[in-house]
Amino acid sequence: YTCNATNMADTGTATANLSVLVPPQAVVSPTMSTVNEAAMVEFSCSAPVGTPPYLFTWTGPDSSNPTTDYSIEGNSTFSVLTISSAQVNTHSGMYTCNVTLNRTSNLQRSSTAMASLTVRIPPVIAAFNDVTAIIPEMPTLTCVVRADPAATVIFTGPGNTAIDTASSNFDGLSAGPDSNFTYTHQLMFLRSVMLGDEGLYTCTANSVVGTVVATATLTVNVTPIIEVFND
Repeated sequence: YTCNATNMADTGTATANLSVLVPPQAVVSPTMSTVNEAAMVEFSCSAPVGTPPYLFTWTGPDSSNPTTDYSIEGNSTFSVLTISSAQVNTHSGMYTCNVTLNRTSNLQRSSTAMASLTVRIPPVIAAFNDVTAIIPEMPTLTCVVRADPAATVIFTGPGNTAIDTASSNFDGLSAGPDSNFTYTHQLMFLRSVMLGDEGLYTCTANSVVGTVVATATLTVNVTPIIEVFND
């Protein structure tokens, strides 16, 4: 813009520039991500509408700046947040990208965009140990499963026979999860163990994330009976 001023003595001219800045409109991609635990995750943030340069800041699920297992790269036009190994307790939740015009204080304008991260745990059988029982004991086989979402657990007995935990011979007890998303599933005998119960037992844990199988052996011993014979 030019301003001209004239009087009888002289003419003066001055110019000024008007810069029109477009406020940023933050966009995060993807807006939703679902991964298995230990997978790498990336969220990118940009402002396709607006006048760069920009200043990018990220906020994690606990409303603080991400630090643990994160890296942030980019420049004045985009930013990428990378999680090297996603963990359920640490990284699940909402992420916010804040984009600010990197100008003088009286021209600060900002915009935010959000993305959600869901971290799942494929089923893992942490323990399913062999058991030795003596007639007439009533043994218990314990299958410890870590999973999120929770897995459905099925027991099978010798000969791959499905076990009905609601029958009069067996009972099923489940507990959990604990803080580490671990569940304890027990197959309990409601009668005295018999030699025919000896063999290989299978614990199968199935969820929408995957299926895992483990086996354990039940060994049945007979208490020796000592008989005394007199001449």
